[in-house]
Amino acid sequence: MPIDTYTLPAELRYTASHLWVRREGGLAVVGLTERGQELHGPILYVGLPADGAPVHFGMPAGYLQSAGYGLTQLFPPVQGIVATLNDDLWVRPTLINEDPLGDGWIYGVLMSQPAELDELETAEEYRAILLGERLGRGAELPEALRASEQPAFLIDERRRVLDCNPAATRLIGLSRRELQHGPLCAELFGCHVEDGSPITKHDCPGLCSMLNLEPVHAAEYQVTNARGTTTRVKADYTPIALPGQPRRAVVVLSVVD
Repeated sequence: MPIDTYTLPAELRYTASHLWVRREGGLAVVGLTERGQELHGPILYVGLPADGAPVHFGMPAGYLQSAGYGLTQLFPPVQGIVATLNDDLWVRPTLINEDPLGDGWIYGVLMSQPAELDELETAEEYRAILLGERLGRGAELPEALRASEQPAFLIDERRRVLDCNPAATRLIGLSRRELQHGPLCAELFGCHVEDGSPITKHDCPGLCSMLNLEPVHAAEYQVTNARGTTTRVKADYTPIALPGQPRRAVVVLSVVD
């Protein structure tokens, strides 16, 4: 569907992960945008969060099973307590495809911090994301690291590189765009030096940092660049939790002599 044909009501707020949010007093009702349901394809199952469950940034609140994406976790755009659920989705998940902005809403959160809505994308900001004119908020390295001489990366919970600084591109030998659309950070950061065994999803310090929302310091790796040369480094991970965004972490590398 052409981007200029999507319905983007101005009264809603949006996230770069294709959720919309409608404020109803102290309640934030959450759903999937028209673009979001199009990317997912037919929704096969909706895993709703538990009624009354706490909702925190960076921690999933429910999931979707779809033909296009398989299993996808839903990251909440605001914090609070789950106060209402669209029970119709249990028996008819395709309501999200049929009426994403209406009957296909997913859940409602009683907000603990209503001002968090102001941190989400406006309709025009979200349209710019769809057009590829800008990244979603929080999808870039912090300003202080962009000019750092230490290689720095921003990664997500799928271990993709979202952003990096010039020092990182020099170390790896690939451009920023190639890193964003190329290897996973797990491939870049090689294997753990301490025992030589490959890092798995279950013991990756980056995922550990994002899952627990706690920093991980001095994890040792051998980084392999585009020419096959390896460099021994120590990595510091700092988790980031932002409204409406998946878990992320900033990775700063220090070369080990």
